[in-house]
Amino acid sequence: MTIQQRNLSMHRSLDLPRLDNIPITELPSVKQYSETLQDGLQTIHQAFENGSPASDLIVMRSMLVDRVILDFWKRISSQSLQSLISITAVGGYGRQELLPHSDIDLLLIIEQSDHPELNETISQLITFLWDIGLDVGHSVRTISECVSEAIADVTVITNLMESRLLVGSAVLYEKMLEVTSSQRIWPANRFFIAKVDEQKTRYKKYIDSGYRLEPNIKESPGGLRDIQIILWVTKRQFDVLDIKELFDHNFITLDELQKLTNGQEYLWKIRYLLHHFAGRDENRLLFNYQREIAAALGFCGEGNEAIEQFMQRYYRTVMSIERLNEMLIQLFHEALLFSDNTGVIQKINPRFQIRNDYIEVTSDNVFEKTPSALIEIFLMLTKNPSIKGIRAHTIRLIRENLHLIDDPFRNDAHVTSLFMELFRLPFGITQQLRRMNRYGVLAAYLPVFQNIVGRMQYDLFHIYTVDEHILMVLRHMRRFVFDEYKHELPMCSDIMANIPRKEILYLACLFHDIAKGRNGDHSVLGVEDVKIFGQQHGLSDKDTHLISWLVRNHLIMSITAQSKDISDPKIINEFAAKMGTIKYLQHLYLLTCADIQGTNPELWTSWKGNLLAELYQATLNVLKRGLSNPVDKSEIVARSKQAALHLLDECSVSEETTHHVWQDFGQDYFLRYQPDEICWQTQVVLKHHQLDIPLIVLRKETIRGCTEIFIYTRDSDALFLIVTTVLDNLGLNIVNARIITSQAGHTLDTFLVIDEEGQAITDAYKLREIRESLQAALEDDSSLPELANKSIPRQLKHFENLNKVTLDNNIRPGVTAINVSALDQPGLLSILSRCLVDEKLRVHDAMISTLGERVEDIFFVTERDLKPIDSQTRRLHIQTHIQTTLDAIQKT
Repeated sequence: MTIQQRNLSMHRSLDLPRLDNIPITELPSVKQYSETLQDGLQTIHQAFENGSPASDLIVMRSMLVDRVILDFWKRISSQSLQSLISITAVGGYGRQELLPHSDIDLLLIIEQSDHPELNETISQLITFLWDIGLDVGHSVRTISECVSEAIADVTVITNLMESRLLVGSAVLYEKMLEVTSSQRIWPANRFFIAKVDEQKTRYKKYIDSGYRLEPNIKESPGGLRDIQIILWVTKRQFDVLDIKELFDHNFITLDELQKLTNGQEYLWKIRYLLHHFAGRDENRLLFNYQREIAAALGFCGEGNEAIEQFMQRYYRTVMSIERLNEMLIQLFHEALLFSDNTGVIQKINPRFQIRNDYIEVTSDNVFEKTPSALIEIFLMLTKNPSIKGIRAHTIRLIRENLHLIDDPFRNDAHVTSLFMELFRLPFGITQQLRRMNRYGVLAAYLPVFQNIVGRMQYDLFHIYTVDEHILMVLRHMRRFVFDEYKHELPMCSDIMANIPRKEILYLACLFHDIAKGRNGDHSVLGVEDVKIFGQQHGLSDKDTHLISWLVRNHLIMSITAQSKDISDPKIINEFAAKMGTIKYLQHLYLLTCADIQGTNPELWTSWKGNLLAELYQATLNVLKRGLSNPVDKSEIVARSKQAALHLLDECSVSEETTHHVWQDFGQDYFLRYQPDEICWQTQVVLKHHQLDIPLIVLRKETIRGCTEIFIYTRDSDALFLIVTTVLDNLGLNIVNARIITSQAGHTLDTFLVIDEEGQAITDAYKLREIRESLQAALEDDSSLPELANKSIPRQLKHFENLNKVTLDNNIRPGVTAINVSALDQPGLLSILSRCLVDEKLRVHDAMISTLGERVEDIFFVTERDLKPIDSQTRRLHIQTHIQTTLDAIQKT
């Protein structure tokens, strides 16, 4: 039975509605056609719910649309007109791949363009299709126009190749196919190169990774477009548009064919559900639909478990398709460009040789005879950077021999030495580990890695799957080695240059998140994985301990920098004690920077970089002088004053004048501000003589990567609320707030802000707007500013509301710390500030941290009498007030 016969049989079995009972001389109403179409679509959807394969249903929808078009066209066109036009389906419609809301792409091939009656009939057809609810895209071309367009654009010739005649002149259609054949335009080799270039461009658009939080199941690497690329090249090479033909022509094995067709079927099923739930042609697997699709596909579990299971299945599917796409593209490349299978051969060793710039095995039984060659081949690629890749047949042999990677293989001293040698080479480490992951070798060699392949975390913080994240972290760590990237993070590059055993860091990257998704703390479980690896690979106890320590503590530096007061000597001394040595501090600093960069490109900002650098430098100073001689507050204050005095002297500000201003500032000011900040703030305060008018000064560019807003004015309970509301309304993100009250009752407040892209504000107009808005609000404090009404971003609406508020009197002496963990939303900081005003609390400091969809904020407050909140009843009341407010606003 042919495909067409099978489709026709299936079409009849579904008993789609017909218009046969209406005489051909009559024209049914738009309503009748719409009802017929909708009844048919409902029948198809019912078949989907009853378990029919998506591959059958997308053909059915195509045939239903065929039927409507043919019926209407026969009723509006004369016999003479039908010979002047060929109505053809192109694109997905041409391939008979119509999802619930796919576009209907039509090519209308005509004899001549100046035929009024034909043009009017075409217009009537297109209008009708729109009226019955079909999203139609169409083009009207003569044969010569088809040729010229096809020559100019590879996408046009692709559409023509997969076109399908619906109705009209078969002669006209066949003539179009003849003049656009490979013998005339776009020969197979040129077509192949163009489509490969097209794929490369598409991959770059999606940042070479299909493993994003909301992947495009059609266009992302490993998506449906990867399969279509294979089909198009197959069509141009063999003049068929069926994956099965690849097996018949010995281009693909039966197992590979099964993987490809199963993957396509699964993606079609997801895309069908995506269209159904979205109610439109949507190909992005948005958070909006992930939970519904997971449930529809039968995934279940508590919290986000079902979504994460579903997405891991999706990611593993696209990884499999991406692997097959790479292999088949390589096979086509060899067949089209090196059809005689010869070329210059360069022998590397008894197991490998280079043919046409690609490495291959010297015989098909190399891996069976020498299993260690499954690791050695990646070492050969690294040692020979001129090699472009692995030949397709060898890729296939690698996949077919993965079963050889068993426990005896993993414990073989020769194999483990090869694997470790890979980490000690100067170039290509990340590239080869990516390749090993893509071919399944890495997960086979490290069974603990298998669990994280394709594993996602349902949040906005981690935008890559865990395996992809690990390789991204390694990539950023490697960039610290090379001079061409030194401008990115100069301090990291300088430290890395003095690390003698860089493979320790690379292995820490590999293992830091390897235990995610298991029951328990992944930092603890990962340590056990490192110990096993160290024993297998002959690492010394000293090296194994360092890697284990890094895995166990890989989050501690980031948490300390972003959630603790690193101007407090006590915090620095405690952190230094945890580091123990300068060597451990250096390794952890590099791992922390690479980890943040490899988690989400938007997470790394100059502000975060500066925070980590300040923590590193302060800790380094403590370790240099010895843990037995910790730094105290008086020493830091004296050092800050001395450095600031030197800067002020260079600005012609006398020491006597300076001390006159400083006597009112208090010790905390010099603890929490850097000398350059103290210098410029001292100067602007000296120039400000009208103490009843708020002083507001902005520094647009600082070493901290933020815009600093300094406010010197009389203190008030509502000051923090006023400032946060104004800045929220201006679309600014506050990353840090330091609130200090002088002995005379003036505030010395600094708010560090960035724009929505995470950058300092440099536009003069925006800076003026910020200053004037704050000035107006602070000068008229008789009424508090209202928070602008802003909608919650789409992505945030799909996360569970897990707000948490705690109060702690033990974090910092003399104040109460209010810790708030909440789902982020516009104006949240202003809303929290209003709660603090309502409770008549004074804010002395605030640390603001946004981690994907969540915020982790800490407010250091006192009662109005400047004492911490001692009453347990009072603390519980404040906690309940804030918690209730957060829960209420996130229900609206």
